[in-house]
Amino acid sequence: MNAMTMSRYAQARDYVREVVSLLTTYRSLPFLELAAVTGAADAELERAIADLEARKIVRVTEKGNPLEEIVTIRDISLHRVAG
Repeated sequence: MNAMTMSRYAQARDYVREVVSLLTTYRSLPFLELAAVTGAADAELERAIADLEARKIVRVTEKGNPLEEIVTIRDISLHRVAG
């Protein structure tokens, strides 16, 4: 793996941690608010959320509609330490 690829993986991992941290505090947030707070590009944030959803950490409602999409953490007690 080259340095650029490693950097992208590290940044993606940071976005995942940041999303989990925010959701442990606020329980659920709209996609657009997560994008604004994290500073992640939409595609990067979508990948981070998809990863968390695949691992059953978050649930997404109104999926595919960024104006209405809400991301909710499934069980806060399991994710108190986000990192």
